[in-house]
Amino acid sequence: MFVMIFPVLENIIMKEHAITYTYDRMKAIFILSFVICELTDQLLSVSLHRKRFLSTAILCIAFFSCFAGNFIHYKNNEDYIWRADYRQDNEKLAEYINKNYFDSILVVNYPVRGYINLLFERGIYEQKKIDSAISLANQKGKKYAIEVEVNGETDWNMYQLSGATIYNTVSGETQHITLSPALNSEDGIRLE
Repeated sequence: MFVMIFPVLENIIMKEHAITYTYDRMKAIFILSFVICELTDQLLSVSLHRKRFLSTAILCIAFFSCFAGNFIHYKNNEDYIWRADYRQDNEKLAEYINKNYFDSILVVNYPVRGYINLLFERGIYEQKKIDSAISLANQKGKKYAIEVEVNGETDWNMYQLSGATIYNTVSGETQHITLSPALNSEDGIRLE
């Protein structure tokens, strides 16, 4: 119990961080789960005669609380679902780049967190421009150097992408992809 207090102490010391990031408060689950397991063990050891009944009842309660309760709460709470209007456009751009320029190095001139890596299904170098991408692509023997462009910074590092600059290291040509939902094209991608 003493060791498990330390993650929670960080939340107390750094209250602003714990309030801002909801996942930070999840550190309290270590102590809570320990207390629940200890109480369950005490309950089972006290009642030796009804141990089988209590074990089944505790298992059913745990199953309902953990799985059914969380699933119902998740489905009924709109706050868990990210409904940014540009999410589908970001997916179109990532799909187009992954399909046509997979042998590439990707960079973005912003901090990189999980969303953009998952979107492109690979690692992306953060806070770099196209010149750095060209150098990295040449070092790693990649055909394309791509700077993914962000249309302004948004909260939680979930960016609205606007396009990409693509440099072909073999031919030395530069292309620009623009992502525009207003375009009449089927995929909303325009190559310049």
